[in-house]
Amino acid sequence: MIVNLNFDIMKALIIILLFSINPLIVFSNTTPDSIKYNYAFSGLKLRTGPSTQATMISVIPFGESITVLESSNQPQRIEWLEGSWIKVDYQGQQGFVFDGFISSMRLPSHTFEMTQEDLDLSSPLAGWVRYNFETDGVADILEKDNFYQESQSFEQGFKLIHSTNTFNYNLMVHFPNKSLTEVYNLIKAMLMTKQEREIFTNNSLFILGTDNKIKTIKIKLESPIIIQSNPQGIVTVKVTKPHESCVSF
Repeated sequence: MIVNLNFDIMKALIIILLFSINPLIVFSNTTPDSIKYNYAFSGLKLRTGPSTQATMISVIPFGESITVLESSNQPQRIEWLEGSWIKVDYQGQQGFVFDGFISSMRLPSHTFEMTQEDLDLSSPLAGWVRYNFETDGVADILEKDNFYQESQSFEQGFKLIHSTNTFNYNLMVHFPNKSLTEVYNLIKAMLMTKQEREIFTNNSLFILGTDNKIKTIKIKLESPIIIQSNPQGIVTVKVTKPHESCVSF
């Protein structure tokens, strides 16, 4: 099932709801120092209970860190972002937030982690991985005819694979132990302007599996993006860029 929201780099220089609330939500204690970051651009509402109907305590600004106190066992979907209600502490205030808008991954903030033109997210993605994680070993290189591929592993299981053929430059990034929602929000946070984020959102296709959970997200841009999850807990992002321009790392 496909849900459509408003439908509509030879060799490169490679050196990169539906909201349904279940009353039987069970919360469990988590590690007290579980720090997460808010990815909601308009702010994340801290509430007195695990519901959009609960009284709002305050609004947590974009980029702010919070401490997770308790997690729940009840997944939900809000604005096509999957997650669950969790109990958190924000600057001494305790309450509940929907974790579809938070992640332990640090938000992009440097110029090289942000888009510069044409909504091209290949360089920002590669820059974010290289800045936040140390490499793990020597890169593997495969070269044959008009095909070139370089694969580099990083700590915590992250991986960059960039390749080029006659027609396209492709960047693939492996995110271990992350959700589709987290990765989608991370990529969206790499966009410089509100207009870019609106285009990104409006061209996002959310594809459900037979279990009614989102398995794939396709963003239909000039350089298309596909975000997919697999049963091994790895989310893969692929950016395909035509050869009109060159990507450098």
